[in-house]
Amino acid sequence: MKRTALEKNLKANSPPLYPCSASPSISRSPFIVESQHKAFVDDVLQMIAEDMLPLNFTEGSGFRKFMTSMGPQYPQLSQHTIASQLYNAVEKTIKPQLIQQLRNCVSLVGGHNVIHITADIWASEHIEPLLAIQMHFLDEDWNVHRPTVAFRHLQCNQFTTKIGAEIESVLLSYGLFPHNIGYSIIHEAKNTIATHDIFCDYKIMYSAQKNDPDEDELLSFLDDQVTIDDFSIAEISSSKHLDCITTLLHCVIKEALKKSRVVEGILFEVQSVVSFFRRSIYWLEVLAKKCKLSLSGTYGTSRYTWNSTITIIREIMQESVWDLVMTLLNQARTEAESCHICPPVVHVTRDQVVDFVGLLEPFEEVVQVLQEDGITLSLIIPTIIGLDKTLETKATKFSLFCSVLRSGLRSYFQPIILRRDLILATVLDPRIKLQPFDNGKEKFKSSTLFTPSKYRASKVVESALSETATEMRGDKPEHVDRQSTELNQYLSELLSEEDVSVQTFWKEATRFPCLQSICRKFLAVPASSGGFKRLFPLASCIVRARRSRLPQHTTERLLLYREYLKKDSKNAME
Repeated sequence: MKRTALEKNLKANSPPLYPCSASPSISRSPFIVESQHKAFVDDVLQMIAEDMLPLNFTEGSGFRKFMTSMGPQYPQLSQHTIASQLYNAVEKTIKPQLIQQLRNCVSLVGGHNVIHITADIWASEHIEPLLAIQMHFLDEDWNVHRPTVAFRHLQCNQFTTKIGAEIESVLLSYGLFPHNIGYSIIHEAKNTIATHDIFCDYKIMYSAQKNDPDEDELLSFLDDQVTIDDFSIAEISSSKHLDCITTLLHCVIKEALKKSRVVEGILFEVQSVVSFFRRSIYWLEVLAKKCKLSLSGTYGTSRYTWNSTITIIREIMQESVWDLVMTLLNQARTEAESCHICPPVVHVTRDQVVDFVGLLEPFEEVVQVLQEDGITLSLIIPTIIGLDKTLETKATKFSLFCSVLRSGLRSYFQPIILRRDLILATVLDPRIKLQPFDNGKEKFKSSTLFTPSKYRASKVVESALSETATEMRGDKPEHVDRQSTELNQYLSELLSEEDVSVQTFWKEATRFPCLQSICRKFLAVPASSGGFKRLFPLASCIVRARRSRLPQHTTERLLLYREYLKKDSKNAME
């Protein structure tokens, strides 16, 4: 397939050997030859970056034989040619453009604007720890950018104490200083993946069929990841640390399961059913034939779905499917001798599964919202408060499990929804404003969430306006009155529609200059570190780079080049 794709690409980007109006003896102009040569090198480099191949790939006899069969007009490429092209693309084009964007970003709001970062740490027993860093910022036109900017190897000895220094080193290489950093989300990749296994078990996803040639290596790499003892979050001077909200939601569910053994048993049995069918090719085919239900599909790393397990469970618990699945399991147990995978014994009823999934669905919806690439910081407070209210009114037979879930939300999220910046971001979302906050006085609750009042939220915004006005124009009485008028005017306007772009709203909201300045500091903050959507493609790249024995600087450049191409392609489609 790769050979066919490359062949089509080459034929599409180059003329025939002999143009219709010219004889073979007539040579083409040097400009045409040079432009075609560059396009050819770009195509080959793109292929190398996509598959994380070694740069000397073009010097292999197989590739050269393939190119000879394609046509003698294509030049032979050397490792030096590809390396030079990669170096020029990254060091002379991509990085300078990014540095200029970052410089323009921090110069906004009177030089007080900030960049936000997320970082993942891959700690393995057999290779050096790895650090991947992503930046999040708004440009002058209020467009959100989330480029991956670094991919670094760390020394094994005392590397936890060097994470902060390494991150600061990366920031300095892009012309940023600690005071230019707003929020940081820094986690172990292993912990992020491990906490998400309620909704998705990556081992089940990859073990059904050998769809991905890197499957065994990828699973081995993920299993090899170790938990770092005494891991302390690398605090960067002047930055604020934000926990990954979706990871905290999964922690709430896991702790509630430990306190409700009945519900934990239901989840275990249902997951065992999913695992059995995905691991047994024969019974998977029988299930597809009998129930018209397919659990296979092609799940490459680029198409990985974080909520795949819960989606499958939802399909199995359909009334028309459940009884057939139980019948197939009974049949598989009677034929257990001919099956190398032992079918599970299921004691739970369909009603119990429906009730249990009904309690998890609100969590799934919140996680799905907060893992999107859009503006999500302003959605944390309303989604968490809405989740708690949904559980409060939920009719369920698992009342203990439900109450423990609500108690977990109180433990993990009460300090978060009282954070000044999150309240600011919520009020300054034109789709939300003061809507999630209480009308009356705040009522403290010891076991469940209590909601901040509208009065508290308004005072937080007034305080931020006062600070911003002092920075912009000085603290004068007329400016104080102007701030109050600006806030009252903003709050008096009707809520924007849900599909309205928040960036577009504030880009055009020149009538609210102080509020506009505040928004620039929050609109690019992510609510999660990305989870499966970002970690699995990155893990696949790590595996391929390690297998190809790529040097650290080459790996980083290929990743930056790869992401630049992806972004360029996305912009072209838009």
